[in-house]
Amino acid sequence: LRQNEERLRQLFDRSGTGVGRLGVDGRIETCNNAFLAIAHHDSSSGKAFAELVHEEDRAAWRAEFAKLVRRECDSFDFEGRLAGREAAPRRIHT
Repeated sequence: LRQNEERLRQLFDRSGTGVGRLGVDGRIETCNNAFLAIAHHDSSSGKAFAELVHEEDRAAWRAEFAKLVRRECDSFDFEGRLAGREAAPRRIHT
């Protein structure tokens, strides 16, 4: 079991795709290095994901996430922009 856990952790950490898990409150519980690179943050654990979303897209993100939390849907599909330190926001699809 520990070996399987370690293998999964390595896959998670080494993935080139940004992967994270949010709590029902929308806060980031865990994420991999690719996620941090995409979000341009050193550490995102405990941060509300909405803080990373471009301010013009936050209301839409919160509305879609709330549907998931209320179990009004089985999956979460959002396309928007991350607010970054650079001039142009980055497009994301979750």
